Amino acid sequence: MRVGVRFGAEGARRRPERRPRGRGRAGVAGLMAVLAAVTCAPGVSAAAATRDLGAGDRRPNTGVPPTDLAFGSGDDSAGPLGDGAAKRAATPVRAHLPAGVTVTQASAGQGFSLWLTSDGRVLSAGANDSGQLGDGTNTPRNIPVWVALPRGARVTQVSAGRSQALALTADGHVLAWGRNSQGALGDGRVVDSNVPVRTMLPEGAIATHVYSGHLHSLALTSDGRVLAWGHNASGQLGDGTTTDRRVPVQVRLPAGATVTRVGAGRFHNLALTSDGHVLAWGQNSYGKLGDGTTAERHVPVQVRLPAGATVTQLAAGWDHSMVLTSRGRVLSWGRNQYGQLGDGTTTDRRTPGEVRLAKGATAVQISATNGGVAVGEHGHVQAWGLNTSGQLGDGSTTNRRTPVFMVLQGRKVTAIDVGSDHTLVLTEPRSTGTALTAAPVQAVPGHKVTLAATVTCNEARPKGTAAFLDGDRVIGTGRLATETGELGKVGTATFDTSGLRAGPHHIIARYQGDGTCPSSTSDSVTATITDHPRLPEPCVGKVKVNMAAEGSKVHVGQRVRYTIRVTDTCTRPNHDAEFTNDLSGVSGSGKFMAGSAQASSPHLTYRAPKLHWAGDLASGANATVTYSVLARKAGAMRNRVTWHCGAGEGHAARRDCSADNTITVIGQGKHH
Repeated sequence: MRVGVRFGAEGARRRPERRPRGRGRAGVAGLMAVLAAVTCAPGVSAAAATRDLGAGDRRPNTGVPPTDLAFGSGDDSAGPLGDGAAKRAATPVRAHLPAGVTVTQASAGQGFSLWLTSDGRVLSAGANDSGQLGDGTNTPRNIPVWVALPRGARVTQVSAGRSQALALTADGHVLAWGRNSQGALGDGRVVDSNVPVRTMLPEGAIATHVYSGHLHSLALTSDGRVLAWGHNASGQLGDGTTTDRRVPVQVRLPAGATVTRVGAGRFHNLALTSDGHVLAWGQNSYGKLGDGTTAERHVPVQVRLPAGATVTQLAAGWDHSMVLTSRGRVLSWGRNQYGQLGDGTTTDRRTPGEVRLAKGATAVQISATNGGVAVGEHGHVQAWGLNTSGQLGDGSTTNRRTPVFMVLQGRKVTAIDVGSDHTLVLTEPRSTGTALTAAPVQAVPGHKVTLAATVTCNEARPKGTAAFLDGDRVIGTGRLATETGELGKVGTATFDTSGLRAGPHHIIARYQGDGTCPSSTSDSVTATITDHPRLPEPCVGKVKVNMAAEGSKVHVGQRVRYTIRVTDTCTRPNHDAEFTNDLSGVSGSGKFMAGSAQASSPHLTYRAPKLHWAGDLASGANATVTYSVLARKAGAMRNRVTWHCGAGEGHAARRDCSADNTITVIGQGKHH
């Protein structure tokens, strides 16, 4: 494997001679629930297992919805993306998971990957020279294969390292496989294993999380201790020595400290304590321990956080560190050769500074190796740092000093992990939403009522038919005409009926599904047929629409958030409030951010370049729609919203009102 450092007892202290490709941290840490312990048999291969581990039917609880939509970007020469292509991907490609299998966690190592399935099994793909795929062979795989877990084992978390892997079982034991030259498997030996073996935890210790470093391993216990084993040339085991350990030893935490989260890096580690402090230990080149020095630390020292910062997550990279705060900010420190600190410079830092996320953006999840990634609250991903293999997923191989958006085609990310030269993401499960409109909602017998069902699918353009039901009775069907919109992949089916009898009709639309997009049913819409329909009372000028944006000037690469609010100022409900937002004047300098649109009430659709909202408003009520646009090149983004603001005499005509907003986009400058 192409690695730019010497490994072995002295390798940790040597500066890389070529660009680093090593493993940074454990996969999507801190999401697993603490599970009670029961007795577990020694780790053996599935074929040789003679005793059930007793995990029963307990399943992983990662907080991530099970999905079969697993993607990856970056170097795929050894096959870690699992798509079968074994070639570089600068935008995410989909892994070929076995049919019917869903996953809840992904962990990216150095040239290999792990996926945790929703039923507690483990898949792997990529390099396998040390047996790190755990399938009983040393054969590389570009399609995921099953790890040969001991019989009955139920895994709740996985972590991929340089060439070794860890798995936490439902009963608090640790399984390990792959490279063991420095004792990273923790089984008391220094012999590689291509099937899982049992790590020899201290008597009574119950592991709740596991973390793979470069050539060392860590486990967090149920009582807040940290155990470490493997390579220790830089003091990364935190036991006060530089002696490699073949079995776990306890990290020498400050007196009284208990740990809630851990981040494992190349030759250093981070820990978050229950009282909010961040500890660091191991190698300190470039200041990655964050204590203001570059002195190596063999026991934990405290990171110098900014005043008032409350840390919720940790990520230890190759030669830098990151934390996520309770306010959604990302702080970073250490090496910055590739822009991995995300602050717009290449200047190393010995204490934490802030990553320059897109304007107004906050993060809910982070990961790091030779760069960083942050998942936003709406499932978007920003990435920065080393990108020579396309691992940032932005369609390029250009290193980034400030965050750029990963190209996700409208998908929302639920979990992410960064490996040495590739990134893995899980996205929301396949889903559809169906919205129904009826026009008019009041009519006389025999008058035509047009029903329109709009189906949005998060994974593909929906195909097939939608059925229209009056109560439980199917009154008609329509075939979807589909197009791709920025809110997802959209299809619309219509059906005209003039056969509704007098009285109210509670109509729903039911999309049948097409094998890729699942079925879904709309909320009901009431159409009333009467001999004396109530004409809408005049409400001239009583519907108001306001559009606002954050600022009037932005730089290329920044995000602009628009808010549109429609208000009914009548003394009576409005049953046909609507507006249309024409984005054709925005597309020249900006791009509608897929999946960013949110509405406080339903019936929001997008057909490029127009966004349309329709709904009912109670007297004095309002509805709000928000979305984001990414500024892509210098120029002006001219945005217009129009709405029906009144009716003419006799209600025979409507008058349109409009509002405009213009934002100036300034050239790239220092933002890339």
